[in-house]
Amino acid sequence: MRALALVALFGLTACADAHPGGSASEGASTTGSASAAGSASAAGSASAAGASPEVRGVPKSSGEVELEVLLRSGRASLGPAVRLERQVDGRFVDAGARGISLRPSCDREAPRCTTLAAGFALRPPSWNGRVEAEGQCVPATGGRRAEPGVYRFVLEGCGGEQVVGSPFEVSP
Repeated sequence: MRALALVALFGLTACADAHPGGSASEGASTTGSASAAGSASAAGSASAAGASPEVRGVPKSSGEVELEVLLRSGRASLGPAVRLERQVDGRFVDAGARGISLRPSCDREAPRCTTLAAGFALRPPSWNGRVEAEGQCVPATGGRRAEPGVYRFVLEGCGGEQVVGSPFEVSP
């Protein structure tokens, strides 16, 4: 049982240049299988590994939007920043939310590079539904509430490639 727990712990790892003395798995909300954990590596990027994570926003009744990063096969390495985009006149533009990242919890900053193994999901703290303000890990009081419309999250791989999320709807 202890060996299984150790294998699962290393299913999500941080790249060598991440926070000293820790891995991205500490405090991260992930799901997956122990057999998939062995395929994680501390090097590579989403494109170099031949796998692209699914990125989606899941609106909640509270007005927050949960960010989910799912990897079905291979491995993918992602940088910390998350950009929020809004669809305007048929194209996506920056929505103005700041401070959204792939941090494992509100108590810890995101590592510079996080590597996901096949079968794992990363669920950082939710976007608070605000723009022109900090968008994560702070009360939803600053800035203004996001206008109703179509949005998406955009991540950047450790190699610089963009990982574009599926569009989601923000309701009034």
